[in-house]
Formats: sequence, structure tokens, C-alpha cells
Amino acid sequence: MPQADTPPAVAAEPPAMHRLVSIATEDRPLVLVKDGRSEAALARQAVFLKMSAREEAASAALGDGLAFKCRWVIEAYHQRDFCFSSITGQTACTEPMTRILTETESGETPSGPDASCSLELPEVSRASDRLGAIVQARSPALFKAEYEQRVRPGLLASGVRLTERSPTKPASSPASGSGTR
Repeated sequence: MPQADTPPAVAAEPPAMHRLVSIATEDRPLVLVKDGRSEAALARQAVFLKMSAREEAASAALGDGLAFKCRWVIEAYHQRDFCFSSITGQTACTEPMTRILTETESGETPSGPDASCSLELPEVSRASDRLGAIVQARSPALFKAEYEQRVRPGLLASGVRLTERSPTKPASSPASGSGTR
């Protein structure tokens, strides 16, 4: 039986690098009351940036080797979820609801033997700082609108009475995730 020719080896595309950076968070403590029973809850909201970079072959060759470019994108996201505390002190949270915001930055820079593709490039850093400042400034209004237009009406529609407290912010907003390649 004739053997088919083995297809030529194709160079694997380098994996993308990703990082999530927390920009702002808000925790709003609530007490939910229904049919004489009460439950402590926490409406959590956060905005974060997702940073991605990938090295790609460029369309033109430079000298003896291929040219490469580093393509990067930074997108802003809003996330919310609810956490509930039982009488035993255990806390459980719902699946986070995440949506992309309109703020984004992207670009590309040359990459290759003398230049690397990473999330630490000065262009990516400057774009991240710019976008982070925009989203940070917008977050209080975003959190307030989300609570008043979606969270509160949704809870009230379930038949609970709400006792609301002022929102709090966690003691720190650590960045999560890490760049991987």
C-alpha cells in the first residue's frame, strides 16, 4: 500500500502573552429580607484591563531573515457578581458577569532578533497607563449606573427588601494574572 507523503513541518505560531490588571473595585454590602428571613450579600463590581501581545511574521522579509512584528491590544472590561454569607460564616459567589467596555488601545511594533515582543514594551506600558486612567476616572459612574439600573431592580424584582450600606473598596487592588509566553 503506497504511503502518502508526510506534510512539511509548519513552524508553530508563538503563543500569545496575556495579563489582567485590576483598575478599580467596589463592594456594596446588602442585607436581603424575604418572608422573615434575612441574608447578608455583597454586590461586587470591578473594572480591569486585559493586555495581550503576540509575535507575528511580517509580510516582507528583511535581509536574510524574516521580519517579525509584535501586535498588542489592551481592552477594558466591567465585571460584577454577588456573594452571599451563610449563618455558618461561609461565603459563596455567583458566576461573574463580564462585559467588554468601549475603551481599547492597540498597536504593533517591530520585533525580531534585536527587539522582543512582550507586554513590557514602552508603547504597551504607555497605552496601559492611558487606558487605565480613563477607566479609573469612569469607574464610579459606571458602578453607580450598574447598581441602579441592573443590580437593585433585579434584586427587588425577586421580592426581597433591601437594606443598603455605602459601598466599600477592598484594602488593595492587586493585579492578577501574569504574562506568559
